Formats: sequence, C-alpha cells, structure tokens
Amino acid sequence: MRRRPRILDIHNDYWLRVIVVPFMGLLLPYFTDLFPESPYNENFLSEYPYFFTIFFSVIFFESNRLSFKLLKKVLKIQFDISVNIIFRTIVQLGLTLFLLVFSLLFWFEIVLETTNYTKIMFDNIKIGLVITFIFLLLYQASYFLHKWSQLITKAEKLEVVNTEIQISNLKNQLAPHFLFNSLGTLMSLVESDKEKALEFISSFSNMYRYILEHDEDICVDLKEELLLIDDFIKIAKANYGDLSIIYTKSVSRLYANYKLPKLSIQMLVENALKHNIHTTRKPLTIEISINEESNRLVVKNNIQLRKSQAHSTGTGLNNINERYKKMGEKGIEIITSDEFYEVHLPLINEYIEHKKIS
Repeated sequence: MRRRPRILDIHNDYWLRVIVVPFMGLLLPYFTDLFPESPYNENFLSEYPYFFTIFFSVIFFESNRLSFKLLKKVLKIQFDISVNIIFRTIVQLGLTLFLLVFSLLFWFEIVLETTNYTKIMFDNIKIGLVITFIFLLLYQASYFLHKWSQLITKAEKLEVVNTEIQISNLKNQLAPHFLFNSLGTLMSLVESDKEKALEFISSFSNMYRYILEHDEDICVDLKEELLLIDDFIKIAKANYGDLSIIYTKSVSRLYANYKLPKLSIQMLVENALKHNIHTTRKPLTIEISINEESNRLVVKNNIQLRKSQAHSTGTGLNNINERYKKMGEKGIEIITSDEFYEVHLPLINEYIEHKKIS
C-alpha cells in the first residue's frame, strides 16, 4: 500500500528550520521598521540588524516548536481535541508575545539605547504574532491531514483483511461452555435464591445485549468493555462462588472513550479462569488498570495453573494480537513472572468507526 507523505510536521521540518526560518529572519529588517526617528547608538548590530533578527527568529521558532511538541504530549488525554488546540494556540501566542517583548526591549534599550520606540515596538509585536499564528495554522493543518491519512489507511487495511470474520468467531467462542454453565447456575438459583437469580439474569442479559448491539463493531469504547467485564465477573462468581474470584479495577475516567478490540478483555479474563485454579481456598485475583507511561490497559492475574492446563495454545492471545496489527496498531505485550501473568493492551485514541464490510 502506498505510503502517504506528510506535508509538514515537527518530525520532518529539517529544511524549514535550517533554511526557511533563518531566511525569514534575514528579510525581517527590510519589511519591518526597527529604527526610531530619533538618533540611536551606532554599533555592529545596528549596522547589520539581520544578525539580530536571524538569531531571534531561530529562537522564536525553536521555542514554539518545543512548546508545540510538549503541549501535544502533556494535553493528549486531558482535553478533547478542540480544547487542546485552542489551549495550545493561546499558550504559544503568549510565549511568542513574551519573547517579542523581551527581544524588542533588548534591541531598543541595549542595542539602540533609545526611548522613543513605543509605536514601533507595538507594530513589530503585531507582525510577530501574525507570523507565529500562520506557522501554527500550517502545523495544525498538516497534523490533521496526516492523521486523516492514517485513519484512511487503517480503514483500507480493515477492508483487505476482512476483520469482521474474526469478530464472528469471538462471539461463537463466548457462547458454548459459558452458556451451559450459566444456565445450570441459573436453575439452581431459581430454586434457592430468587433475588440472586434476578441479578444473574440481569447480568446475563446485559452481556448478550452488548454482543448484539455491537454486532458489527470492530472496536468499542473502554468504558463499555469494562461494563461487560463487570457483568462477566458477576456471572463467573455465581458459577464458581463469590470468594473464588477477587476482582479489582482501577481505570481513570480520562480513558473512558479510548477504544480497543471488542471482547478482548473478556477473552483475557476467560483465559485466566480457564487455565487457573479458582476456589474459595485458592481465589484467582484479576486486576485491570492503566499503564499511563505506555498508554496501555493492563489485565493481570495471579498464576495457579491447573495441571491439565499447564500448556496453552495461545489461540486467544494470537487472535487479539492479530486484530491489533491488522488495524495498523502496535501488538499486545505479555509479561510473566513466577507469581503473576500480565497482558498489556494498546488503547486506541483515534479510530475510524468501521462497520461490517459487505
């Protein structure tokens, strides 16, 4: 598949930094009025002002470039994209204003040694802010164009690999043994505890409603997948005993609308139950959390393998990993120790809702 080029980005703006910005600095003395009408101190910089304008043009550009990069990283999950852009623009124009005031004061007070510069200073500040704003627009437009191109590429890949076939397989995997165990549990609850039976039916119906509602979806919001896991754990506890599973969840609301492949967490939890002992005396601990450094969801369980499950085929993990890769995302990460087993799932921040391909 043909790779779409970036027009302008902080990772490929070498020639802009090396040639265009210094050249603009060279031209500034000819398009701006840096000299007041009253006499001024004659020195090297006043005779050759382009040395001054080139130096500060580079400082302005590099400062804004660095702040653009840092703010994009820091504000990545705190705000939605429109608020993010507005906040970054305000901060960077504020930074430019500070640098302009500092550099112009240096020019008039130190280099020219004059006091008659108020109007000239304000005129130059307006020009500097306009130029900075234009550069910010170019970077933002290029950034959106690149992201749009990435999303189109992901959609094309999804068409080629026909990912929805794997989603259908996942639904089939969820059904057989889990369904029969749950129906057996429900029958016993109806006879012994009708209130728990109603709760069980509610969780059970929530799970299958989720599957039907997202029948054609490839990725779902993290908050919805976690609600599914809550119901899945309730049913599992009803099947195996309340004290047989210790379940904890620590996920910030900031990640609620991040996406991940449908039923991926459920598959990991089901695998943990399938391969490990979970009894009242030896409960299985399942922890779901966020690794903020890597921007991944972590599903962790203690290891107490059944003798019959000492060796796993890894079919479920391969399924999840392949779905990530075929969407153009990074694969999953598995971390094991003598006591714990962890699977790290990448969280997708930007994703085209891709429905079932006809």
